[in-house]
Amino acid sequence: MPRLIVLIVIGFIANWFWRNLQRQRTAAGRMRQDTQASGRANGARTSGSAGDAASQERATASRRPRGGQPALAEPMVRCAFCQTHLPVSEATSSLGEHFCHPRHARDYAVRVAQAGDGR
Repeated sequence: MPRLIVLIVIGFIANWFWRNLQRQRTAAGRMRQDTQASGRANGARTSGSAGDAASQERATASRRPRGGQPALAEPMVRCAFCQTHLPVSEATSSLGEHFCHPRHARDYAVRVAQAGDGR
């Protein structure tokens, strides 16, 4: 009987450790996603003033249909440079490709030019 109790206690402890590990992994994944999303948002905007945030909110609100219902999701595209997915309205287009930031468009153009030179 004492062995059974010890095995049950060990099972509960192992279960607690397993759940704690899963929570940590989930939290780390969310933090990584938030960091990537904020980095992409900061890279797309040149200044973080309140006026920019207000104009972004107005643009988002203007896409919503009346009645407060959110609009249908817009098409997503992939940045040709870093492979990040973003809405087509936020993408920069150049050379027939989509980019998440004008800097990526410039770097991609340089890469294409270098490849064309035979380097």
